[in-house]
Amino acid sequence: MRVVDRYELARDLRKRYAAASRAERRTILDAFCVATGYNRKYAGAVLRDTQARVAVRRRAPRRRVYGIRFREALTVAWEASRLRVLGAAPALPRGAHPVARAARRSDR
Repeated sequence: MRVVDRYELARDLRKRYAAASRAERRTILDAFCVATGYNRKYAGAVLRDTQARVAVRRRAPRRRVYGIRFREALTVAWEASRLRVLGAAPALPRGAHPVARAARRSDR
């Protein structure tokens, strides 16, 4: 069940829950917990409308952007060490440096 559907169900049950007797509230609460997967404490708060619902917008992770100076420093360090650390070669941009390209080709 989607979050929107859960809130819609809560909105539909809210008046009935408020006007119900204790035994009826227990039945409504049990059914609501089974339908939504909420625990009883939270479900009761949602049905009483005491939980503030705030829409949270998820951001996409920022793309890593390396400047030209960083790329050049990485190329120099990579060439100087001649270590092929896992992940170091793919970090170099395509066509970074002729020596780096030749070194990558010789590793294959």
